Amino acid sequence: MPLRVAVVGTGGIAGRIYLPLLARRTDVTLRWIADIDPAARAAVSASYNVGTVFERLPAAGDWPVVDLAFVLTPFTVRGEVIGPLLDTGVPVFCEKPLSLQLEEVEQLARRAEQTGTPLMVSFNRRFTPVLRWAWDRAQAISGGIVRAHKLGLALDRRTLHAIDTLRWFCGDGNHREIVARVQGDTSGAVTGVAALIRFDTGRLGIFHTTATAGRWIEELEVTGDGRMLRVDVPNAATLTERGQETLYRPDATGWYLSGEERFGFAQQLDAVLAAVRGGAPPPIPVSEAVRSHQLAHAILAACGGASG
Repeated sequence: MPLRVAVVGTGGIAGRIYLPLLARRTDVTLRWIADIDPAARAAVSASYNVGTVFERLPAAGDWPVVDLAFVLTPFTVRGEVIGPLLDTGVPVFCEKPLSLQLEEVEQLARRAEQTGTPLMVSFNRRFTPVLRWAWDRAQAISGGIVRAHKLGLALDRRTLHAIDTLRWFCGDGNHREIVARVQGDTSGAVTGVAALIRFDTGRLGIFHTTATAGRWIEELEVTGDGRMLRVDVPNAATLTERGQETLYRPDATGWYLSGEERFGFAQQLDAVLAAVRGGAPPPIPVSEAVRSHQLAHAILAACGGASG
């Protein structure tokens, strides 16, 4: 029997990524959608043959039964949607961030724990082929330093997934010490943030982000124990050991990978749906998502709160 799903918020990443992915599956039925924009509701209803549409999330329980709800609204209103869903036992998958307010992030995680309802946050980079390949090989670099570099500033939003990737490669630890600095231009605008982070796993991490560059930048580097791993997300990864380089490209075998596959969205959806269908724990515990939100806010606090 196909899983019954709902989508709350149909613009932006919902239309670009999630709705097309869901529509291509035969094991999922899109039962209802909600969006405050009447044109968006009409377009999605027509494109994906959805008969039940709402302007807003109905009162608790006044919606057709679903097995999973995707919350893809603007991040400023996610909390008010997620809470009622959790309270009625509907598992939730939400785009990052859960909220811009760290207190609300922590409250939502506690609410999920109290209700016993799964709350999952999209950190699709953990499913990206190049990072999965690199993570497997990083386990042999026990004393290494991990560096993550992402274009875009906005630590609590746009670059949050790069912060999560740094935590992941540092053993999913909690931060113990942070030294962070802001770079600005002559007008006083923030142009970059850099942070040095000591984790309770013993790992040392370096995170930096810049507002502009000559090209797209999302890089990860792990060095130590005579090895270097370099990842150009989502295109390629290289392991250098004893002067020999091993190059990995996800589609080097000749199989074409879609953008959703290269960035891990499709694989993440597979894992989420499998967990819901099997009643298994979420592929990424909400506690890990909370820790990554906490690290982003800690970096912001260490550099005076400037996010860009």
